Amino acid sequence: AGAPGALGIAALQPRPCTPVLCAMGVPEPCHCWCHGSGFVKSPMSETKLTGDAFELYCDVVGNPTPEIQWWYAEVNRAEAFKQLWDGARKRRVTINTAYGANGVSVLRVTRLTLEDSGTYECRASNDPRRNDLRQNPSITWIRAQATISVLLVIPPPCCPHPVPPPCAVLPPRGLLLLRL
Repeated sequence: AGAPGALGIAALQPRPCTPVLCAMGVPEPCHCWCHGSGFVKSPMSETKLTGDAFELYCDVVGNPTPEIQWWYAEVNRAEAFKQLWDGARKRRVTINTAYGANGVSVLRVTRLTLEDSGTYECRASNDPRRNDLRQNPSITWIRAQATISVLLVIPPPCCPHPVPPPCAVLPPRGLLLLRL
């Protein structure tokens, strides 16, 4: 479950956890079990055009409900992930997350540029040590990745000056022809 592009539901393994994190605040650790996190829905890879937008979805189960984070790595820099946040990239990034029985998050990036190409990663964890900098993140967080490829849109050339506008002519079969 955390492999790049992994889809599906991860097996939920019970493990002891601290009483603080257990439902209903059960004080006895021997009666309190948490379940690891698992993906119900993982982000899917897409190819987009410059100027477009994309949305990635992440739905995670676990007890307690896992925290969700979004991360990004540039093309050919898979080891250099950076955390994304709502309002990043000159407000082109929005992240909406809701927590209930599941944790559900949607990452949206608008007005795409070539620099938006890369690997986007949904990370989820309900491990009480998940934000402890002394812990190895690969142990406390599960991950699902999607690759976003942004292609450059090249606008059609302008009409040559001797040809009066409009340049486009619609022939009988509905095909669009451009005069060059």
